[in-house]
Amino acid sequence: MAADAAGDLYIVDGGGPRVLKVAADSGELTETPIDGLSRAVDVAVGSNGFVYIADSRADDDESSEVWVLMDGGPAQLNTHGLNNIHSVAAMPDGTLYATDTEDMIATDRLLKLSEQTTEWEVVDNPRDDSAFFADEFDDIDFRPSYVTSDDWYLLGIAVDQKRDIYLACSRIGDDDKHSGKVIKLGPDGSVDDVATGIDGFLVGVAVNAGGDIYMSDEPNNRILVKREGFFGF
Repeated sequence: MAADAAGDLYIVDGGGPRVLKVAADSGELTETPIDGLSRAVDVAVGSNGFVYIADSRADDDESSEVWVLMDGGPAQLNTHGLNNIHSVAAMPDGTLYATDTEDMIATDRLLKLSEQTTEWEVVDNPRDDSAFFADEFDDIDFRPSYVTSDDWYLLGIAVDQKRDIYLACSRIGDDDKHSGKVIKLGPDGSVDDVATGIDGFLVGVAVNAGGDIYMSDEPNNRILVKREGFFGF
């Protein structure tokens, strides 16, 4: 889900697939038909008012795509470099970020699409050390980029007005126990673990203007909230 400046709420239904809008003033629910939409997995709203839809297309054996809803109707961005998209977020300057699984080696990564370009770029890790995904998992093969090992998944993504990027990361251990964390990437290259030690599998993340972090834990059917300035949930 995502909300625009007017408070209207946008919801993607991957099973439809369809895009729904809930009007803030009336609560009226309307559907935006998108011919060719395959498997909607996430939605984001830019400061320009455009609505971006992540279309996974994993079941169709095709590369993923991002749709944009504008005044003229829905259209594909016709970009290159996506494989199996998980989530999408829009920066105030129009830059798009996405989490995606690279083909064949099944490795998750963070991608960026700047305005006036059509090629998604892999975002490098400014902190080249094993602390990025370390915690108590010492057996992971760390890499100097936002590419996880086979044990970790990059799933949810969110941005704030300060241009910080929040990544929801999850792992399934050898004992089938789920673990999750949220990492914040600053525009200055800083990397901070802002929520760790979560007993669950995080698939989504959102942050409000006050800095509170909301995380969706799929297996446990719950929403976790980490308040700004407080430890725990």
